[in-house]
Amino acid sequence: MDIDPQDQSAVVFGGKRSFDFKVDIALLNEQGRTIAKNTVTLKSGTFQFFAGDQGTTAPGGAMVVVRFPKVNINYLTPVLNVAISAVNGVPAQTLNSAGYMRISAGDLEGKLPYQAQAGERSGFVFINGGTFRMGDRDYGPRHKVTVSGFYMSKYEVTQKEWQEVMGDNPSSFKGDKLPVENVSWYDAVAYCNKRSVKENLTPAYTVDGTNVTWNRNANGYRLPTEAEWEYACRAGTTTRYYSGASVDSAGWYYSNSGNKTHEVGTKQANPWGLYDMSGNVWEWCWDWYGSYSSGAQTDPLGASSGAGRVSRGGSWNYNGLSLRSALRFYRTPSYRYDNLGFRLARPSL
Repeated sequence: MDIDPQDQSAVVFGGKRSFDFKVDIALLNEQGRTIAKNTVTLKSGTFQFFAGDQGTTAPGGAMVVVRFPKVNINYLTPVLNVAISAVNGVPAQTLNSAGYMRISAGDLEGKLPYQAQAGERSGFVFINGGTFRMGDRDYGPRHKVTVSGFYMSKYEVTQKEWQEVMGDNPSSFKGDKLPVENVSWYDAVAYCNKRSVKENLTPAYTVDGTNVTWNRNANGYRLPTEAEWEYACRAGTTTRYYSGASVDSAGWYYSNSGNKTHEVGTKQANPWGLYDMSGNVWEWCWDWYGSYSSGAQTDPLGASSGAGRVSRGGSWNYNGLSLRSALRFYRTPSYRYDNLGFRLARPSL
């Protein structure tokens, strides 16, 4: 994997031309986990990594491309960090205060040795674990829930993403960047598994007819739980909508949608960078619908069985109140309609 850093920060190694520098370099994910490492030898006086499509050479030096032949793909994150750990065994110094250069995952598109490339993971936001008050006075009782860290897709699954995996497009409103709709809960599960297999990940679900079991140790794509969904939607807010008292800036609904879906990501993101958590299309969650517990819970999975699976977020043809962060709805898992889609989650491994 070749990495051309796209950052104005520079890493400088000083010395005379006669010196060789053995540089230990690690590729880190956002949690600081090393996913690849290598040692390179630099044979000129001063080397700098600069921004630019082709890179820029330092005076009297040369551009260096660092090659990471083995990357632990299970721990990719949307932003990767190149850390210079040592030069000739001596800890290196860098020009940026953080001690590394940030590299946009989009710059790595097509450069990882497997189909699920960093650019695809860049469509996800890492949601740090935490505790929040789930529910409201209408959808209660309000109760304390602790959620572990996980990844949530920045956007609802689009028709282009669906078609690339499933080979068809069931949506009523057509457009590559529109959210896929007219998909049942079972359809969403099938997409998660098929995309996981395509990207050499372990599928999250075992499907036997209408019986679906979730393997929580799998690293593949899945639906968020209802608790994960509300925690990510609120993004630390406690207001009716994550946008405050009004939802117009954040979501497409009956009064502003023009009776259709809209391209994902065209409304205001929530504080954690997630789009369309309010409106556009309802989003399937993993859980069977059931009454809330009044006690504190950690990573709840919902009822053990029920008549319907939870959907959240409201849609283009519902009123604004339906877009509240706490509002719950459910449908039979085989139900399909042109206001119902989903977004993806992945575990933090």
